[in-house]
Amino acid sequence: MTAEELHYELRLANIPIERQSDAAVVKPVLSGLVLRKYLVQQARTTKLDRDPSTLFSAQRAHDQLLANAFITRKLAYKSISDLDINQYIEANPLRFKDRVVLTVEQITFTLGALSQSVIDDNTSPQSLEYIDQVLTSLRIPHNRSVRVLAEGEMPDDWREKLRSGKPDNSILLDNGSSGAYLKVLGGEAQPLEGEGAISLARQLMNAEAFTKELGIVSIEGTREAKFEGKYATLMRGTDRSSVEETKDRTK
Repeated sequence: MTAEELHYELRLANIPIERQSDAAVVKPVLSGLVLRKYLVQQARTTKLDRDPSTLFSAQRAHDQLLANAFITRKLAYKSISDLDINQYIEANPLRFKDRVVLTVEQITFTLGALSQSVIDDNTSPQSLEYIDQVLTSLRIPHNRSVRVLAEGEMPDDWREKLRSGKPDNSILLDNGSSGAYLKVLGGEAQPLEGEGAISLARQLMNAEAFTKELGIVSIEGTREAKFEGKYATLMRGTDRSSVEETKDRTK
């Protein structure tokens, strides 16, 4: 372990330079670094660093890091102007001037064969209490909590379901690998303006630019790759026109 490694950890933890001599601030970061180094040493002692699954995972993480760094560097040369930011804010009123924050009560659980059957039988449940009872009776682990959600940050289908649902009913939402039932407890207009709006707009625009650039590079990479056997048939059809079409959509 070197001083450079510690300084890098402090930067990742967003510790300002003037506080990097503060023992109370540095100690937990240093302790975490020491623990990680110790665990790595123990893993190597037991030859886990030679395990095929570990090697593949390490290679995947390394590849992903380089891939993200490549996209990030490409985007670094594409500046976002004040005009771009103002236009983005105007084009997304639900995230800014018309921003509404909802307080919701929710029940979430991991999807599986048994929990999926609960969803199939309860696409329009009358209450969270009923869902809670069903999940409890089937011994399906679940979590019930209250949270806040900004309407503008939701997928369109979520927003439409929440707006069209009755106030006293719970609503089933598609939540990827987990199930989610929500009940709206209340809503409040909270416009986002000034520096807060500019900061959020820049963050969202950078994220969207990253996704768009990744899509273009993905098509280009697939087109240049050499596939054999059944994979050649599976991946056939990606050509330059697909790349140009994607570029046109993301301008």
